[in-house]
Amino acid sequence: MEKDRENTNQGLPEEILRQLKRPPRLEVPAFDAAWLQTEPQHKFKDDSGAGKILSFPGNAILSAAAAVLLAVGVFFAYPFDGGQGPESLEIFGSATGAGISLQGATTDDGWNLGVLKPGNTIRTGDQSLDMMASNGVILRIYPSSTVKIEESQGQLHLRQEQGTLLAEVRKKEGGKAELPRLKISTPHTDVLVTGTIFQVTVTEDETELYLDQGTLSMAETRIPPGNVARKGTDSALEVSPPALTPETATELDELRNSTDLLARKWIPEMKRLDQVREEKEISQMYGQSLEKIILKDGRILQGVVAAQEGDRLMLHTTSGVVVVRRSNVQEIVYEN
Repeated sequence: MEKDRENTNQGLPEEILRQLKRPPRLEVPAFDAAWLQTEPQHKFKDDSGAGKILSFPGNAILSAAAAVLLAVGVFFAYPFDGGQGPESLEIFGSATGAGISLQGATTDDGWNLGVLKPGNTIRTGDQSLDMMASNGVILRIYPSSTVKIEESQGQLHLRQEQGTLLAEVRKKEGGKAELPRLKISTPHTDVLVTGTIFQVTVTEDETELYLDQGTLSMAETRIPPGNVARKGTDSALEVSPPALTPETATELDELRNSTDLLARKWIPEMKRLDQVREEKEISQMYGQSLEKIILKDGRILQGVVAAQEGDRLMLHTTSGVVVVRRSNVQEIVYEN
């Protein structure tokens, strides 16, 4: 067993090997009944010595020394918890320009930003709406579209009467086959999505879908990536390569950036953290010194990597809470 442990540790830096050989120092205080009335705190402290520099070459995995800081319990940028019921699915939206028409118990013709709920009917007019849900769905509803949010058990169910939307559904990493996270019902067919990037347009005569990548079914038929599927009210499903491949990359980047900003403004925990901007207060909150986060565009942020979700990092900085992509980070310089 000892030989197996040595083989496992081969290739680790000398500093880490020295730490592994040290016996753990556990100081367990006597039980205090007052603990039952206090909030839990998790502090990470490393007294091993000098400061270090973390780099991000290529697709390298974020170093544990920078990532394992504090489980703040927030959801941000592509969050999902598997949604076990309608009460666990949170939906947020952000409209462009002067706002859209949002119908529910009342009608708001200038709705711009906030919470969306089942029963809401969205009419975009000449605006667009970016939406995110807590089960890992983000989407953009384009102008001249009508979409209703339906009640559903653990999935986002949209009834698209007309118009166009672009969606990205993040599939749970390492998970087994799961139920669709997104269902789109149109006058002509149903679309069930587990994890994918796609665009769907609804007209009076038909529903047309372009699958960029991933997995979905339309009219109970699996659609191959890179194909267009069409279904009319009384016609059979047609699947074929597109005459001209739709350009989704730029729109998708804009959608991701928009929902990053949406998460920052509207997720309650992020709003709370955003109010803490003094260096001393941030340091006390996380139990460590602030880091220098150097971005590839030349910006230098002073703060802490509070959490990570996929390729996004939530940075709690002296300028507020910022969500950036890991690929945009050049280095993280931190002091013990």
